[in-house]
Amino acid sequence: MGLGRQIRCTPIHPSEHRAIQTSLNVELYRDGTKHFLRYKTPRKPYLAAIVAALARLEYQELQTPERIDAHTLAIRDAVLHAMQKCVPTRPACPPRPHQPASAAVRSVVQTERQPRTLLNPRKGRGWARFWKRWANQVLGEEGRKKTNSWRRYVPNKAKNARGVYNMARLARRVCQPRDKARIPALVSGGVTYATEEEKGSYLEEVEVDRVIRGLPSGKAAGDDDMANEALKMARIQLVPILTRLFRACLRLSHHPAMFKHAITVILPKADKDAYNEPKSWRPIALLPAMGKLLEKIMADRLKNLALEHKLLPDSQYGAAGKSTSSAVHDLLKPVYAAWNRKMRRSLTRKATLMGLDISGAFDNIDRAKLLEMLIAKRLPRWIIIFIWSFLSNRTTVLKMPGSTSKSFFVNIGIPQGSPLSPILFLFFAAPILNDIHKTTRNSVTIYAVAYVDDTYLLAVSDGYEANCKRLEEVHTQILEWARGVGVTFSPHKYNVMHFKNPRLKEPDCKLLPKIPGLSNSEKCPQLNLKILGVWVDHKLQWNRHIQHIEEKVNKQLRYLRRISGTIWGLSLKAARQIYLTKIRPTISYACAAWFVYSPGEKLNWPLGSWNLKRLDALQYKCLRQISGALGKASARVLEKELHIESIRVFLYRLMLNQRAKPLTVSRRSPYVDAVYQTPKKVAPKTHPYEVLDQKARDLCVKARDHLARNSDGDANVLAAKWLDPKKRQNAVNTCAKQDAAKMSAEMWDDYRRKRAIRHRESHRPQALTEAWGPESFRYYAGLSRAQSTMLLQCRTEFIGLNHFLHQRDLASSAACSCGHSKQTVFHMFVQCADLRAERVLLRQELAHTDFKRLMTENGAVVADWAISYFNLDQFVWPRLHSRFRALDNGSTDPY
Repeated sequence: MGLGRQIRCTPIHPSEHRAIQTSLNVELYRDGTKHFLRYKTPRKPYLAAIVAALARLEYQELQTPERIDAHTLAIRDAVLHAMQKCVPTRPACPPRPHQPASAAVRSVVQTERQPRTLLNPRKGRGWARFWKRWANQVLGEEGRKKTNSWRRYVPNKAKNARGVYNMARLARRVCQPRDKARIPALVSGGVTYATEEEKGSYLEEVEVDRVIRGLPSGKAAGDDDMANEALKMARIQLVPILTRLFRACLRLSHHPAMFKHAITVILPKADKDAYNEPKSWRPIALLPAMGKLLEKIMADRLKNLALEHKLLPDSQYGAAGKSTSSAVHDLLKPVYAAWNRKMRRSLTRKATLMGLDISGAFDNIDRAKLLEMLIAKRLPRWIIIFIWSFLSNRTTVLKMPGSTSKSFFVNIGIPQGSPLSPILFLFFAAPILNDIHKTTRNSVTIYAVAYVDDTYLLAVSDGYEANCKRLEEVHTQILEWARGVGVTFSPHKYNVMHFKNPRLKEPDCKLLPKIPGLSNSEKCPQLNLKILGVWVDHKLQWNRHIQHIEEKVNKQLRYLRRISGTIWGLSLKAARQIYLTKIRPTISYACAAWFVYSPGEKLNWPLGSWNLKRLDALQYKCLRQISGALGKASARVLEKELHIESIRVFLYRLMLNQRAKPLTVSRRSPYVDAVYQTPKKVAPKTHPYEVLDQKARDLCVKARDHLARNSDGDANVLAAKWLDPKKRQNAVNTCAKQDAAKMSAEMWDDYRRKRAIRHRESHRPQALTEAWGPESFRYYAGLSRAQSTMLLQCRTEFIGLNHFLHQRDLASSAACSCGHSKQTVFHMFVQCADLRAERVLLRQELAHTDFKRLMTENGAVVADWAISYFNLDQFVWPRLHSRFRALDNGSTDPY
């Protein structure tokens, strides 16, 4: 508990001991705000309240900024009144509910079952051990009750897609370290900031409708207390009102005052050693939801202008239609081209990369300079005036753990968190790239690549020394521009890496550009550098990036284990959904840059076989966890049962998709422009990116043929589809998935042939008798977690029966207790004499005991029967909930 403040401190003069009377304010800070429970909103009453509140609005001509501000507040109050009337709330920090101790716990505390006397005083130590063991047993029952309650809670909450993702977020939140209760005293520049005040100092309706529908869910509300869900639920009622308001705002180039106030939440950054520095905390600005709608509409207009008139440089990958993946890809393409020369030392070229760091990129932008740049780009006058209004007179409060500051003006920089801020920064930073990208001087070529405020310079020449010298010159040129616009750089945070062809046997270069603050850096040059989320090593072998993927996926699997086990938690469908939408995208991020691989074809500088095996092992680990399969279960079988393609097939498909997007298409033959190929005289070795780009072009040609088959021979219809980016990309995705399905089927058939050669027994697991396709996964539809795990083990026969265990030296004999030589799944369902009576129950449920039908029909009944009568220790807990629960099987259930 911290003391709030000293109220007074006065000496008591009449006392000869000079006593001092001190009064302290020890009142605790309590966050009295309330959160709306938006997912519990009753739809009909809420919409009725919205209609009634909007009907009371006074419709006046919005001809002045003052009237726009007043009308904005009226709309906010109307929506907020409806929310307060209909949406349930809860305190932001509710008190912990009081839970009285159970009788078992009270018995331990009160020693109700403690013996009155000890028969033998010498056995006092034995009594202590008995007491400890007994107390642990009693308290352990409480833990088991909580475990069982959690196991029942998870599947009940994950019955639909929203519930699955809510549980995934809950798992991640549970695994995070506990948040700081208060911010400690901050130290910066030798000055300590201890008090809270010191710490805080440091339109068409269709378009509005589209923007509202595109609002993300689950985001915190701003100062207007309106969550995005409130606007989306009342979208039909609000669109006409907001369209009228936003039209007036755009017509008068006015940004309402209510939209300019933000709540800046200060949150601790993860994995920091200490939190007594300001940089260990991350400010997050929460802006009004209605204001974000208006800013998104203006941002869309700026993006359209930039694309139509090419106002932004091609090397700025934060613009619309580009991505971090294409940025890393285009940054590394000249590196491969530099290596793609004759292997004579005199002809090889060297590449050096330097990453720049702009100090407080968004926070330190000179607003006047920004407006001057927009004027120089010849933007319409009304847009410039609107942006001036957007930037003027902005205020915020800092909400920190334990305190909230007073409101203050923020009249520098551009507000982070606004949809309009990124595109404004792109206009501001455009001159950096325009002046230096693809410039050549003294045989040194400079490539500049940026993603918003992350800027990288790549120098390519015949030597590292020339690269460093040219980077010094370019950096001086950038600093001259920066001084004119008030931007500062931090050279001590720069990163430098010299790329080295792995085929050349020469020492690593240690040279650095002679830039103050960088030339004496101990961390540079670096062998591994993180570029826009991708770890790039100086030999482009991708070992560090694969390690990074493994670390992130293992963390996500740890989150998944909190909400799902092999016999409890999320259903198989839900666990598979989390893998496909949460975990696998982590693996495939920016794969167009690093997944240099083509099946059946040898590439130069490819992703190594060792790293491919690491990716295979990583997906196998994921499949085992989401399926509940036993160890050593075949990866191919799990992929087929879950209908998840091999990670190599998936990455290859996605890589071609990403490469196909930027290809230039036309209305006439050849419909897709040819991919540039370096002449053999210049580079006898094939550029790996050029090979993969050619395959992406072949995929585009196949996609056009696919569209032609669905156009009924109408050339105009075909041209319209082909030139539509969305329809063209959908066709590319369809063709890529068809190719991937064909590759997966071939890999599955090849696995079955090879396995048949190794295992020549007549009986095969049911999973191996079926072809590749989605049918296998449908057998698990509607099953609980334990049921799907048991059915999968039965279908694959990787199960804890004696025949399987004996093959792995885990059982002394393969025989069944009935005397049969092999205890297999088929034997247990069809032949076992000990289960003759139990099979009668199964026949009563299904009217048959045909093994193939058992493995493909009525999976819930079959799994429950196996859970009840296979007597496997793994399924002790779900046995209690089986429809065939056996009370006379002699087992003692500890749960």
